[in-house]
Amino acid sequence: MGPQNTKPGFKIRQIAAHAAYNLLRVLFVAPIVLMACWMFYVGLQRWANDEFWSKFPPNFGCDDTVLLDRCNLQQLLYMWLGPTVLALTAVGLLAIRALLPEESHRSSKWRKIGSYLLPPRQFWLWWCGGVTVSDFLAICVWIAINAMWATVILKRFWKLIPIFTRLADTPTLELQVQLVAVMLGCLLFPNLVLLFYPVTRGSVVLQAAGLSYPDAIRYHRWLGHAVMVMVTAHSLGFWGVWVYQQQWLKEALDQGDRINNLAGGVSFLSGLALWLSSLEVARRSNYEVFYKLHHIGFWGFTFAGCCHVSSMFWYFLPGLILYGIDGVYRIQQALWEGNVTDNNKSNNSGSVQIWEAGASRNNSICYMLLSAPRYAVSATGFIWLNVPDVSWHSWHPFEYFAVPLKSNTCYNGENNSQNNQSRSGSSSSTGILVHIKAYDRWTKDLIKLVAAQQQRSGSSSSSSSSSSSSSSS
Repeated sequence: MGPQNTKPGFKIRQIAAHAAYNLLRVLFVAPIVLMACWMFYVGLQRWANDEFWSKFPPNFGCDDTVLLDRCNLQQLLYMWLGPTVLALTAVGLLAIRALLPEESHRSSKWRKIGSYLLPPRQFWLWWCGGVTVSDFLAICVWIAINAMWATVILKRFWKLIPIFTRLADTPTLELQVQLVAVMLGCLLFPNLVLLFYPVTRGSVVLQAAGLSYPDAIRYHRWLGHAVMVMVTAHSLGFWGVWVYQQQWLKEALDQGDRINNLAGGVSFLSGLALWLSSLEVARRSNYEVFYKLHHIGFWGFTFAGCCHVSSMFWYFLPGLILYGIDGVYRIQQALWEGNVTDNNKSNNSGSVQIWEAGASRNNSICYMLLSAPRYAVSATGFIWLNVPDVSWHSWHPFEYFAVPLKSNTCYNGENNSQNNQSRSGSSSSTGILVHIKAYDRWTKDLIKLVAAQQQRSGSSSSSSSSSSSSSSS
């Protein structure tokens, strides 16, 4: 046993830590169960409850004259309290795992079963990067949620067709197309709730759940494709009927009190730009365009969507809460790192040092060895790089591998003993090895920058060697 086991109260602290860890695991699951209840029951009551539809238009039991009526309290419970508790318990789980090393390295047999790749493996790997047992179960749950919502909504709408026919004097076929389009728009509610959960790159929720960022972003892409298919079918369904009725311009520019069609069109076009730029062929050919359009399109899609139907705000809220918590966490970490000192040397706002870099002769690939705080680096993962000499505002993700640092490494090729001594004496940093391939303008400019620095370092080393030889001769 280690010497720390002999300290007074060590076993009591360990027991307390394990008890707190198990309690937080229960609290971590509770918001997930709460969200499942909303997905499979509470959220469906809007269309399943006959009392809400006793008069038209329905008010769904809401009282617009009261600030915190039953509707708003219910939305706050499911859409605000749930993700907040989830994030806070995730932070607690990660903190206690650091105190209990055995919990960090424990491998569950269920996790091994969940990571098993389903056949035909080669086809799934080619098409979507592989499908595991966990992926298959998640897809089945998603299909069940959407099937239940679609069935309940269409069942309600089909009962209202005679009423709509009398009120609007619209042919049945055109009315059915519009009701299917409305149903697809309503299907966005549960999908928007799920869409933003896996999007944050440093999410404490994903870390606590043991879900890696590549797996999480893959779920986000799948959900994003599904959401945009629904949005496109929803928009084109209405636009097709309006064109057929020769009322497209009037209806598309309409800004009604309950439904703002103009804002809906802006939201659709913003989402379409976001979607097309996210396709792999567009993303890999010009990552900078993808990155900018993804953010511009997201805010256009979100803001205009909430103007289109105000209730959409509640379904964007859970993901935005987690995204905001992740943003505050990363900003605070960067500010905190700026105050950390090591051998009287401060790390400038969390920026890393380049220890070594090199490029191939044809400038098609380069490598960079970076240093970063040891507590922030796992064995492998993804890192987002910003190189001001290339672009001060662009961030690009790269896969990295943690490697040991060499004490005599210096990027400029000079053996500065004082600098190397301070680096080798640092016990709080580790190495991050990144390989970068020339894909777009940003990566090509970065590789050229590394190659130019490598050439200058080589010329400097050659000059130093020549001077030493002349001196000795």
